[in-house]
Amino acid sequence: MYFFLKETKATKETLIYLKYRINSTEGRFVYSTKQKIKPIDWSFENKTVKSRRGRTDIAIINNKLNELSNYLELLLNNYKINKINITKSNLKKEFDIKFNKKNKEIQDVFYYFDIMLKEKKVLSSGTVKKYENCKKNLLGYQKWKGKILKFKDFENFSDYAIYSKKKLPDNIDNTLSKHYSFIKTFVKWAYRKGLHDIRDYSSLKYNSYETDNVALTKKQVFELYNFHFNNERLQRVVDIFLIGCLTGQRFSDFSIFDKIDYNNGFLTKRQKKTKAKVVIPVDANIMLKTLLYRYDFNLPKISSQNFNSYLREALNKLESFQHETKKTSYKNGNAIINVCKFWEMVASHTARRTFITVTLEDGWTYKEVMQVSGITDVKTLMKYDKVSNQRLNSKTKQTWNQL
Repeated sequence: MYFFLKETKATKETLIYLKYRINSTEGRFVYSTKQKIKPIDWSFENKTVKSRRGRTDIAIINNKLNELSNYLELLLNNYKINKINITKSNLKKEFDIKFNKKNKEIQDVFYYFDIMLKEKKVLSSGTVKKYENCKKNLLGYQKWKGKILKFKDFENFSDYAIYSKKKLPDNIDNTLSKHYSFIKTFVKWAYRKGLHDIRDYSSLKYNSYETDNVALTKKQVFELYNFHFNNERLQRVVDIFLIGCLTGQRFSDFSIFDKIDYNNGFLTKRQKKTKAKVVIPVDANIMLKTLLYRYDFNLPKISSQNFNSYLREALNKLESFQHETKKTSYKNGNAIINVCKFWEMVASHTARRTFITVTLEDGWTYKEVMQVSGITDVKTLMKYDKVSNQRLNSKTKQTWNQL
């Protein structure tokens, strides 16, 4: 990487360019710094401006060149860490975002939204889909507004969700809260790129409420384990779900195990989403060991969408999953209560919630549960901890019925 003059023998000011050789295939990346200087003030040996005491104009140019070179080094390190191919096209886009004001005015916010997603290579496929869904709804908001969105327009996104004729699917406050969380991440990223001057993000939020998520009891887990389904497809999905209940993993983890990670009676693996290291006792849990050996640790592949559909189809066949329960959601702060069957409330993530609830009821410490589940924040664990009526009864008797 170095700087050079456009016209080396000019008698007047000439443009300074940045040049970086990528590789033999891509060739060289050349970018105009928009800075001009006379060749007499340029050091051709050091490829930079000469030091001139009292020349503030030269000091300003030097600072700009340092900013450009430092930014290129930052980009190259970022590409290397995230294993992104370095191309002239990518570098130009990045430099235009950072330094070319004219380009900023031409490009809309969704252009930058896509660039942000490309940078976030560590995101799981599920999280990327959530960001893309957020973008889809923001595009709907832009169409509803009838104008090109600016970053300042995001704070009123909820108006589209609540008042537009074509409302968001699952139009509840918690959905809006998640969308605003993604929007805030995007706006903060854009600020660091110099795309806007918004510093106050307090308006980019929406109230969320505790959801009526369910967890299986230990009795239901055992009943499900001992129940035989005549349908092989349903049996497979229930087996995988039970493995989730017995390990406390997310669907992306409990649906995929590798036998090479099984040693001395334990499974040790890195979680896909957070990369947290978990240690799962296998031999000490007869049900888990039986299920894993049934498939030789090579579990059937089922998409998350089909998984939930098949699972509910299977649970609908058991009497203990037929009782009614309330499902409360919130729209603009107002409670919306629906009554549904228990089996309708169960999904892949119920497995993780079941493991946490059952183990805590059986006296596991938070640290022990976190070691197996991979949860690293106690506050997160507390959100999963669904205190059952049986647990409250047991604790009440323990506290008040003995002297």
